[in-house]
Amino acid sequence: MSAHQIFKTVRVILRPLRRQNAWLLRKAEGIPKALIPSYQKGTYPKGSARIVNNALQRMWQTCRKTKQIPLDKQISSIVKKNKVLFLKVQTELIPFRVKEVNDMDELLLGHYNSAVVWLKGNKWVADVQVEVEGKYVDGLPEAVVGIDLGKKHNCYSIWVNNKEIYRGFDSYGEYHRTFMKITDDISVLQCNFKGTRKELSKALNPLYERRRQLLRQYYGTLRNKILSHIPEGFNPVFVVEDLEYLPRAELTKKQRAWASAELANGVFANGIEWNGYKLVKVDPRGTTHTCWNCGQKVKSRNDRKVTCVTCFPLGLDRDLNGARNIARRYLFKQYQPINNEVVKRAIN
Repeated sequence: MSAHQIFKTVRVILRPLRRQNAWLLRKAEGIPKALIPSYQKGTYPKGSARIVNNALQRMWQTCRKTKQIPLDKQISSIVKKNKVLFLKVQTELIPFRVKEVNDMDELLLGHYNSAVVWLKGNKWVADVQVEVEGKYVDGLPEAVVGIDLGKKHNCYSIWVNNKEIYRGFDSYGEYHRTFMKITDDISVLQCNFKGTRKELSKALNPLYERRRQLLRQYYGTLRNKILSHIPEGFNPVFVVEDLEYLPRAELTKKQRAWASAELANGVFANGIEWNGYKLVKVDPRGTTHTCWNCGQKVKSRNDRKVTCVTCFPLGLDRDLNGARNIARRYLFKQYQPINNEVVKRAIN
């Protein structure tokens, strides 16, 4: 049995010196020239020459526009001197800072694989590929965790062999007050700020980063709590809603605002992947308003419960219903449904 290796990309912001900036520009100008495509009849399989040539043309135009410089471990490395990280390209030491990822020094130093340096606006950035040790072990059965992340509390449902073995609720607790205070500070700043949009964005960045950091801390504790309920000898598989799957054109204004402001799924999913666990995203449509047991439409109540005439006439927590639906949508793709054609039709 062996664990899978996962490759993740970390974006770093380069801080080149003036001479290094000129050196990067000279190096970038030479890259597209080597990629200029030429139509060579008879080189490609019959009927595919134009398709391949068009693909090369787009690659060349992208490289020329963004000044892309592909790097590998033979001509570059990441080094640390005086507690500062540098991207070493041949003999040039270019300092950089990591964006949106904390405490990545050891990972970048020990698991650096390759990188692409490119010009974003007037800043040089590098997408560095690193290797993360996966926790998914071949040969072990899966324990599926369906998670419904909400604004008030979160609910998760753990399934083994098509049966739910544990369900739980978790509130933000002490994090909620701090989170709401940061959110209020953001609203006040947006209402009272006098300046350009660029200056407002710069003033908001520290608050947004504090909110993301708070969510990372909370979801780290939630992840560990869920893992404590996974039976030994099982591969945990975390299943969340894919909010990007929602067609924005079909959403109301309120729904679009919710989907845009929903940091939870992104922060939680990012933490799962960086820790090497398997993450699956499923279609979120109908997870709350479909009965997880029979697949029929359910009615919402004011007490955050849903009512199914057949299965739950007295009501069921809507978040638990959503978590079970999320888990079963993954299970039905992996295993045969439990003789339930109604649920199968609702999912498909």
